[in-house]
This record gives sequence, structure tokens and C-alpha cells, in this order.
Amino acid sequence: MQAIEKTRQFRPLTEAWIYPILVSRSENRKGKQMAFMDQKRKALLAPGIKSVLRKYGLKGSLKVGNHTSLSLTVTEGSLDFIGNAVELINREADTWSHHAKGNWMREAASNMLKSQSMDVNVYHAGDHFTGICRKAILELIEAMNVGNYNESRPEVDYFCVGWYIHVNIGRWNKPYKYTGTMRKAG
Repeated sequence: MQAIEKTRQFRPLTEAWIYPILVSRSENRKGKQMAFMDQKRKALLAPGIKSVLRKYGLKGSLKVGNHTSLSLTVTEGSLDFIGNAVELINREADTWSHHAKGNWMREAASNMLKSQSMDVNVYHAGDHFTGICRKAILELIEAMNVGNYNESRPEVDYFCVGWYIHVNIGRWNKPYKYTGTMRKAG
């Protein structure tokens, strides 16, 4: 026990100790800046994102949020993202033996159908879509992340990214407009 106590080093709470913590809020140890996005970066990324949208027959808009994130809202297109996600949710709801969980998932799917909008979890997008919808979302996320880095360690509450990204299908006040039939994955 005594050997353990000798190896522990406690730092006193002084200005010299707190300085690295204050610096790390704007710049991490490797000299990278905190999450930052501006109109110039958005303009550089926009052509690649727009080409992916065009490839899948989609329309969308980009915006910068709080100088830390790039947001894409897909407003209309030939892919049925909502129907695809709802089908997957309902299929998963049927596998739950716990009645309340299955009902909650079906209710969430029903609300998604009513609003015709959804927020895509960009970290698990591949799990929430299938076929051509999955392929399109993953390509959009890849195009939004060109030049980005992610050295985050969420288990210790340390987040270090070039910028955050958000993908929305429709908006709460303007639903996604499905204009055609969903093409089969090729």
C-alpha cells in the first residue's frame, strides 16, 4: 500500500497547473485548433457535397452553425429516407421481446412518418438505413468530412474535432419531399 502512495503525484491547484487546461479549450496538445467552421470552408466543401446530392437526385442546403459545425438539410429527392428508416425501425421493434421497447420504437417511427423529417445520427448512420439510402447517407457524410479529423475520446469527455457535422432529412417546419421511387442498390 505504501508503494502505491509513493507513486501518486498530486499537483497543487495553482496557476501553473491550470494553464494547460485553459489552453486546451482553444488548442489541443498537438497544436490543433478547437472545432471551427466558417463560410470559406463551407464554400470549399460545397461542390463535393452538391455532387453527391446530384448523383442521388437530391436537393439540400448547407449552413454553418455557431462557427463549429456544418449542417446539411436534405429537402427533397428521389430516395425515400423516411420510409427506409421507418421500415428498419419497425423491423427492429418486432425483435424486442420487451413490449414497452417495441411500442416505443413503433411510436417513434409513426412520429417520423407524420413529420416527414428526421435527424441522422452521423456516428451510426450505417445502422439506420439500408440499400441505396445507406450508401447515399454515408457518401454525404464522407463528403462533409473531407479534411476533418476526429481524435475524440468520449469515455474521458475529451472532444477534439476539426468541425462537427449534422445531417437532417427535412425540417421540423418543412417536411422532406419524396419525389420518386427509391432506386435499388447497385
